[in-house]
Amino acid sequence: MIRPMTTLIFCVAVGLPLALRAQEITDAQKLAELKALKVDGHATWTDPQPNMELKFELSVTGSKAIVDNANAVIAVLPLDIKYTPPMLPPGADEPMRQQMATQAKGQNDMFAQMLQDVFRDKFLKLGYQVVEREEIQKVMQEQNLSMTDLVEREKKIQVGKLLAAKFLFTHELQTVCFVNFQTGAMESTYSYSGKFIDAETGRVRATVQYIISSKGKVG
Repeated sequence: MIRPMTTLIFCVAVGLPLALRAQEITDAQKLAELKALKVDGHATWTDPQPNMELKFELSVTGSKAIVDNANAVIAVLPLDIKYTPPMLPPGADEPMRQQMATQAKGQNDMFAQMLQDVFRDKFLKLGYQVVEREEIQKVMQEQNLSMTDLVEREKKIQVGKLLAAKFLFTHELQTVCFVNFQTGAMESTYSYSGKFIDAETGRVRATVQYIISSKGKVG
């Protein structure tokens, strides 16, 4: 249970909208298809860990566009990570402040690394021809582009042409982390948002929202 704000360390004050409430999926086979991006829907499940309680939430829309184009070339662009260091309360014990900040950052990095590749692997399993990371990095460096630039439709089309890709997949990760300063309990939410984009038109054809909630303790 979260205590009053005076006992909390607030890491990041930004989150994505709640998962789209598409058809709720509970059947095991349908859940497997949802995780593979083959059907639309929304599902939640848990994954108990020795020192952490994890809850997952996944929503997919536009899966037909993903499935119907499974032999196309796709460029999975670098994950845009929006992480802000913890804002720690004044007067806190310095060793504890450092421990909390280090653990919050370490946990964020762990999930970022996992999400960096998980959807790239899903496209490979569906049969897509996935552009190599090195080629994507080379093009973006040559064109002096950042992930922020790809908000513009024209930039998306430009990158798609340079990579000879029919589709782009852009994704970002935002983190909200609370630490109870009195007990050391940590609660974090990792909000991942992905867009499957037609590189020829810049139009979003499908979306993915993946939310991971974790509960654990500092130390």
